[in-house]
Amino acid sequence: MSLEEVLQPAIDLARDGYTIDSYFSEQIADNAERIAMFPATAALYLDPDGNPWPEGTVIVNDDLANTFELIASDGISVFYEGEIAADIVDAVQNAPVNPGMMELNDLANYRAVRRQPVTTNYRGYDVYGMNMPTSGGTTLMMMLNLLEGFDMENMEWGSLDMVSTLANVQNVAFADRNQYMADADFVDVNVDGLLDKAYARERRSLIQSFSAVSTPVDPGQPPVIELEEAAEETSYAIDWDDTESTSTTHFSIVDKDRNMVSVTTTIELLFGSAVLVPGRGFLLNNELTDFSFAFEDEQGNSIANAPTGERAPRRTALGEDAATEGGKRPRSSMAPTLILHNGTPFMAVGSPGGSRIIGYVFNVIVNVIDYELDIQSAVNVPRIVARNGGITLDTELFTLELTGGLTARGFSVSDGNTGSVQAVLVGPDGLLYGAADPRRQGVALGH
Repeated sequence: MSLEEVLQPAIDLARDGYTIDSYFSEQIADNAERIAMFPATAALYLDPDGNPWPEGTVIVNDDLANTFELIASDGISVFYEGEIAADIVDAVQNAPVNPGMMELNDLANYRAVRRQPVTTNYRGYDVYGMNMPTSGGTTLMMMLNLLEGFDMENMEWGSLDMVSTLANVQNVAFADRNQYMADADFVDVNVDGLLDKAYARERRSLIQSFSAVSTPVDPGQPPVIELEEAAEETSYAIDWDDTESTSTTHFSIVDKDRNMVSVTTTIELLFGSAVLVPGRGFLLNNELTDFSFAFEDEQGNSIANAPTGERAPRRTALGEDAATEGGKRPRSSMAPTLILHNGTPFMAVGSPGGSRIIGYVFNVIVNVIDYELDIQSAVNVPRIVARNGGITLDTELFTLELTGGLTARGFSVSDGNTGSVQAVLVGPDGLLYGAADPRRQGVALGH
């Protein structure tokens, strides 16, 4: 399909308008004060009196339709180097709140690059995920490697032992995530060592019983395995700050030929930075806040996920982009995941949810492979999430019996998970089974 054909449905939607539902109306209302700081943004999402558009309002965005039509006719270069790029830079530099330092060459030098996926085998299933600069794929694989040594068949789903095990596994994996993971073009991230099965056995020894491991868990020392250009003595301070928000979108698709796609996209915060490019109709993201807010710890040790203004070779890129240079990218937790079984497509899965994304996807995979739940049930049931600290449980699991047992084992427990897992599973009968998270009133569709 041509770029023009691909963009046409979006052009039509922007031109004809879309109806605000109750959920989006609430989002506008919750962010109305921030939206009002930016006149172009307020003109789209607030009425002339500055009030949020109510449910049922049809929002028409002719500026966005025109932008898409320009890209369709002139190609993507107009976005990175042409008149749209100039408008983006102008919007950033002249924002009424927190004006930025973006320049035209920042956009011109940007590349969406291909990278080698990370992978592990979990109980006979080949799991593939996104590599750095997201921490999601590697951390998810570490969780699965750790859990593989536990006999989940003898732990009833939702039991105290099952919840304790999933929480401990996530806490141990997050210790290494926080310590080591960042943009691997700038930081030596020993992914092969972190995913080494022997290293998983070593780290698993921290979980001696069903009692809570003491948090924060200290990071381990993964073995160095073919780590090119790595400085083995490099050490980084642990970054305990986690500012990543939940304003992310995910979709999973499997087509008639069983090609699988798992896509996560984010603007980091509801309405992104709240800067809408005047005359262009689109918001700018807020991704730079996914960098650590500190450059060094109190001892002067560098923090892996700290920002830098320097450029470096894109050494993790595949193909011709590996010879180019780019700026450092902030660490995310996006975890779009594909799973094969016996070499054939099995499942595509992912979710929004900030740094909880990793735990959400982990829960669903465990529900399917270890507990043999159908895909919709695997998505529906309550989740257990831990990020090197206390446990958050879905409200349905927040019972006095379970929380009391967890507290007695040394866990700190709260409720508050969200997420919106979208998944497709290829069944043993060859049919496709879709699952959309009821937490966001989703629906799985077939065509």
